Amino acid sequence: MEPHDFYEVLKTKALMMPGTVTRTGSVDAWCKYLKGYRYIIKDILEVGSFEGASAMFWLEFFPNAHLTCIDPFTGNPKEHTGNMFEPIFKDCETRFHMNMSPYKGRYTCYKTWSTTLLPLIMSQFGLIYIDGCHEEEIVKFDTEKCWDLCRVDGLLLWDDYDTEIYPGNKNKLRKTIDAFLKTKKDQYLEVFNSTQCLGIQKTK
Repeated sequence: MEPHDFYEVLKTKALMMPGTVTRTGSVDAWCKYLKGYRYIIKDILEVGSFEGASAMFWLEFFPNAHLTCIDPFTGNPKEHTGNMFEPIFKDCETRFHMNMSPYKGRYTCYKTWSTTLLPLIMSQFGLIYIDGCHEEEIVKFDTEKCWDLCRVDGLLLWDDYDTEIYPGNKNKLRKTIDAFLKTKKDQYLEVFNSTQCLGIQKTK
């Protein structure tokens, strides 16, 4: 599967707010660096799903996988302030389920916060994608919990690793993630770093 194949899926099948499709800029890196895992990954956890673009990618790219999504579909009051965010989040849950309708039976969605659900999950996953709340303490929480939920040899991916999608948070995600990874320096291998997204493989 090449990036243009997925962009065609988005173009023909997806219902997105204007401009939000560009948030799938990590697709090039995913297609390039994850192709060796394409038929191996069987279970995926996604923290933060929004309209479902990345969720669609996982199920298109990993044909044998089941996806678990966590998202409150409300946005974060501390991050998403102002009138510009109201229309974006107003119907994002509806758009998510419409976009995911072709994948019925292959995904489970929990409408809640990651801080509520992650401590309750008992199973482990072969791939975990973190793109939820961008507050430092929540990124730290999600990272710590998802590390535990990632099986050995599994993949952990963080979106917006070194980007500034909200004013003033440049490098904040990276610093939080890097600080955690320093405590695990002999327990993972870096798979890719596209600035937009960081991917590692847990080895211990």
